[in-house]
Amino acid sequence: MKRFSGLAVVLFIFIGACSSERNTFTNRAFHNLTAHFNAYYLADVKIKDVENQVFKNYKEDFTQVLPVFIPIDSATIQQNKEKLDSARELSSKAIDWHRISKWVDDSYYLLGKIDYLQAQQDDALNAFKYVNSNSKDKALRHQALISLLRLYIDRLEYENANFTIDYLSKETEISDENRFELFKTLAYYYESRADQNGVIGALDRAVAFAPDKKEESRINFILAQRYQREGLDALAYDYYRKALDGNPPYERSFFCHTLCTASR
Repeated sequence: MKRFSGLAVVLFIFIGACSSERNTFTNRAFHNLTAHFNAYYLADVKIKDVENQVFKNYKEDFTQVLPVFIPIDSATIQQNKEKLDSARELSSKAIDWHRISKWVDDSYYLLGKIDYLQAQQDDALNAFKYVNSNSKDKALRHQALISLLRLYIDRLEYENANFTIDYLSKETEISDENRFELFKTLAYYYESRADQNGVIGALDRAVAFAPDKKEESRINFILAQRYQREGLDALAYDYYRKALDGNPPYERSFFCHTLCTASR
């Protein structure tokens, strides 16, 4: 009997949380948990899987200076339309079904990422602006601003990009993860404007915040290429050596060894 009573209480709380938008502790706890694990988390995993496929499908040309960001291949995005549509549906559910949860703004950010991948730039712009304007989470706002900056660069809207850079330069408590994305995006900005010194300076700062050895290796390779193009062979050699760390792909490793020899 006690077991049944306990189960009844749990069911009562569960049903009440499901059917009500009252801003109570129980409801917030339920909606936070459900929005996170049943919607936001699953959507985020699907988006990251598509991003990884874009990276894997990209054939890098090591005879040319590598781009700061891997170009988004529309064919790969189209092949993963069903996965992105599912991520969009999950993100929308986190917003529509769990409005009192703390994952609403994060889910809007995911919608912006999906729009960005699917080249729906205006929608992505609106989503990132919404998150920046409405979120109380400083780290999430920074994420949105950095994504907004990348989009402005894509669109060659340099005045808006400059305003965003200036705004971010005055922000405090930027996380290491966001600092990495910010400096990498700044490198993209300078790459877009054919400013060699700017790219090198931004990447040199980004590499200090690289989240893993693979990212660090790729950035060091780009720095080596750019130093070599500037005729700074000693620096190029050092960065090619650094690029060998982190178990880089075979082709990049081969070029590192070859170019290390050439730059000595």
